[in-house]
Amino acid sequence: MRISGLVVFVCVGIAFAQNDIHPWRGRYEQVLMARPSRGVAFERVYQSYADHEGIDAWLKALNANSEDVSSALIAGYIHERLGHDEAALKAYASAALRAPDQFSAHAAQGRLLWHLRRYDLAAASLKLAIERKPPPAQLREYQKMLGRVYAAADEGDRAVAAWLKLAELFPDDSVTLEELADLLLEEDRPDEALKQYQRLRQVSDDHYMKVRAAMSI
Repeated sequence: MRISGLVVFVCVGIAFAQNDIHPWRGRYEQVLMARPSRGVAFERVYQSYADHEGIDAWLKALNANSEDVSSALIAGYIHERLGHDEAALKAYASAALRAPDQFSAHAAQGRLLWHLRRYDLAAASLKLAIERKPPPAQLREYQKMLGRVYAAADEGDRAVAAWLKLAELFPDDSVTLEELADLLLEEDRPDEALKQYQRLRQVSDDHYMKVRAAMSI
């Protein structure tokens, strides 16, 4: 009798714990569905499913929303987190088809392709993301990524072109100017590098950065 009472007590405790978890997780899921990204909300929901129903249960729920862009994007994030690269690329491609005018799926695809060293495909995906006119913060990120993809592929001229475009878009971004100047030096274009270091001295408020630029001139 004592054993059955203990079982009832444990079952009730588990039920209350689950009721506490799901409302908490639901709030994060709402945030994640509204603005999909691999940030805090994703990590919290991922860990909750991993600790309870399992990640497959989350994927099953997302895959049931066959027309929803956020569901496809989040499924891609999950597969990427699990190391299922091809499944992640497939999910990102599905998200891009569901919302051709959105940039997030192309950017996610480009980032993963870059890490997989498929540089031509990565560059193509990032260009599609950039063409869809993302907000300034994302535009800066994707344009930098494009330059780094070209650099990784040993396409120096294209890398420089990407960074020059970035400097044109964000002329007061001292970090961009410094990275562009360093890249121009690496590409044996000292006269162009000198111009960027001079610009850097003018726009930077960082004394240490000004000193580095002066030493490079």
